[in-house]
Amino acid sequence: MGSIMRQKKLCFIVLVFLSLLGCSKQRASEEVVRSEASDGGAGRMEEVVEAEPEKADVGAALAKVDVGTILAKAEGGDAEAMYVLSGLYMSGEGILRDDEAALMWTMKAAEAGHVDARFEVAASALEGDGGMDAGVMYQWFSEAAEKYKREANRGDIKAQQRLAWMYETGKGVEKSEQQAELWQVEATRGMYEQGMTVEPEALYNLGVAYYQGDVIAKNDFRAAEIFKLTAALGLPQAQYSLALFYTSGTVVEQNDAIAFGWFTNAAKQGHDKAQFEVAQRYYYGYVVGKDLKAAFEWFEKSANNGNVKSQLMLGMMYGKGEVSGEPDYERAAFWLEMAKDDTEYPIGKAFLGKMYINGDGVKRDKEKGLKLLREAASLGDETAIQALRGIGLEP
Repeated sequence: MGSIMRQKKLCFIVLVFLSLLGCSKQRASEEVVRSEASDGGAGRMEEVVEAEPEKADVGAALAKVDVGTILAKAEGGDAEAMYVLSGLYMSGEGILRDDEAALMWTMKAAEAGHVDARFEVAASALEGDGGMDAGVMYQWFSEAAEKYKREANRGDIKAQQRLAWMYETGKGVEKSEQQAELWQVEATRGMYEQGMTVEPEALYNLGVAYYQGDVIAKNDFRAAEIFKLTAALGLPQAQYSLALFYTSGTVVEQNDAIAFGWFTNAAKQGHDKAQFEVAQRYYYGYVVGKDLKAAFEWFEKSANNGNVKSQLMLGMMYGKGEVSGEPDYERAAFWLEMAKDDTEYPIGKAFLGKMYINGDGVKRDKEKGLKLLREAASLGDETAIQALRGIGLEP
């Protein structure tokens, strides 16, 4: 949390400084954050995500700081000035960088009642940066929570981020994963809409929130926009999600070839679900030519990454002799055992049940085999149903 405090504090202290000089909040934000590019769309957001405009823009604003004025106000007991001065020492803009002085003025601001400074001191104490009375820590976090709740509801991004952290950790508020997610998504949305720097994973999570519609209003087209952006930045989960959109054609124009390309990009980065999708297409010859060798390779990678469906398909391929030309029941049993609890594709359970009945690759166990067949049949698997009827039993 300390590193987060360092990163987020610079923008805030410039806003406070400008307000001390009588500037409006809008003017301050224009001065501090000028990260919007002029070309709009995906190109604009690629620049926003990859660049770090905050550092340069904050530096430009801090270059205008009259350190003497701020120092005089701070020494005169002005808590806001103390907090700004701590940020100046932290950044080294307009004054020689001095971490000890930054800490000293943050402490002074906290002691003078500055809520943001109190939050930072308490958060740093949690990281082992210094001992702190538990009662005081509780009081300071509680004060910060009340302030950040008000500001978060007014759309203040910094407050939303800090409130999300407080709900995640249970400091100053009752711990709530739902509230933590809500405020983190709201903060990310604000940053995205204002053209501010957003970490790709946080931006992707915003896209998921738009798609699911649980935390914020559902907006599939905004989700697709964000998935396209973060997929282009190389995020495998975004590439997978975008591929699903192109497969279904419900949000973007359906295009199996583009979908396969994004599935492949994600698969190459180790995304197990994408690896399964690539393997499926090679196995059935869908979109690409049928290639059992390529299918096996991708199923194996996905299975080793824990994907149950790939473990099932790998077991089936070994059992059918599709790997080496001859059935390899021992390896089939190994993978089918790992996948037998999958309820979506009970055919694996049925196949394994028949292997136990026949003693193929496993020690013969008719009772266990029948149990597996009945379980698969109860899930509607036609192979299991016919196998049971073939030996005179009803499913």
